[in-house]
Order: sequence, then C-alpha cells, then structure tokens
Amino acid sequence: MMKQKKQVSILGTFFLAISAVVLLIGCVQDPNNGDPNKGDPNGVESSFAPFIGSKDQTLWEYGNDKIGYRIWYVAHGKVYEVSFDEHEKVDMIEPIGKVTNGKIERRDPEYGTTFIQSAKIEDEKLTLGKDALILYQVTNLVLIKNVKKALEES
Repeated sequence: MMKQKKQVSILGTFFLAISAVVLLIGCVQDPNNGDPNKGDPNGVESSFAPFIGSKDQTLWEYGNDKIGYRIWYVAHGKVYEVSFDEHEKVDMIEPIGKVTNGKIERRDPEYGTTFIQSAKIEDEKLTLGKDALILYQVTNLVLIKNVKKALEES
C-alpha cells in the first residue's frame, strides 16, 4: 500500500509539473493580438518603415533647376507635399501619398500619376525606387514646427 501511494504521488507530481510547463509554453499570447502593425516599442506602426523612430515626422527635399524644388513631409505613414512662404510659414500642404511596408505610394499632382516606390534611408538621404530618386532630409526645426502646426489647424 505504501509503495502504491508513493507511485501515485510521483505520478501526480510529474503530471502537475508537465501541466505547468504546457500552460506556460502553450498559452503564450501575442501581445499585438495578431495585428502586425502594433507593438513597435516607439509606438509607431512598424509598417511605416523606414519612417519610424527619429525618421518619423521629417521633411525631405528634392528637385533641380528644371522642375523646381519640392518638399515632402512624412508623418505617421502619410506623405504630404509642402511649400513655404518667404517667412518660413506653410503656404500649402497637400496629402499626396502613404507609406506601407517600406514603400511610398504617391500621386504626382502635376501629372496625376500614381507611383509605388521602395524607400530606403541612409543617414539623411532617402532613395526611392530603382530609378533612385534621391531626397535629402531637411533639418530646419522651424519648418518642421510650422508644418506640424499647419496640420493641427487643418
């Protein structure tokens, strides 16, 4: 009888230990509840890459003497074309696209064409697509502040 109680105790302890391990390992919950856009430690949706962290809410400039210069503002997955007056106040701000999974999908207001281009950031240079449209980061804090203010007011 004593031998049978000892075996039952050992078996009970064994099953209890296995149950605890299964409970801990088998019930691991996805902290994002299955949403791949949540859970970035910076609170920014990961699908907005590469415009996350310090590259979110940034200004980018491109252009040349033939087409003029354009400035984009990228924030929270949206792309805006921006122009400023002579006092660095926002003269015009227009949504032209969005950022999704490392690509910029944008509409060119001049031609009415939609482009989807891969986006890669190295230092303060943004390269778009295989044609390598290059934009340079604008670090003028007054301009950035004025864009944020204009967006809040609109």
